[in-house]
Amino acid sequence: MKAKVESLREQFRSGQIKTNNAKVVKYLLDYSFATINMMRKDLNMAHQTLTSRVSDLMDMGLLYENGTTSEVNQDGRAVLYTLYGLEKDRHQQEIRRAIRRREKYNSIIKRLNEEFEDLFTEDYESIK
Repeated sequence: MKAKVESLREQFRSGQIKTNNAKVVKYLLDYSFATINMMRKDLNMAHQTLTSRVSDLMDMGLLYENGTTSEVNQDGRAVLYTLYGLEKDRHQQEIRRAIRRREKYNSIIKRLNEEFEDLFTEDYESIK
């Protein structure tokens, strides 16, 4: 994971923003907070590509969810969207990365317990 973060930093040091991850980071440096919808339009990136990049950057501790905002969709209805922000503090990035890992781990354990409860007899919640 640290290699990915260092690769992003190197792109910014060199001034050559090449990867989609770096483009998302640059966008949030420029605009502070944004929704997937805003970034998708401005970066001209497919929704699936962008959500994957946002997830990767959250795994790295670089992005975080910062509440919601509403936008009016094509049908004229208000829709809530998550706002994402860029974590600039390296210590907070480490904390966010650890929290994200734990959340993903808990999600996996929950799914295993729900889908395969008849196959497991151990209490996986107690694993470090």
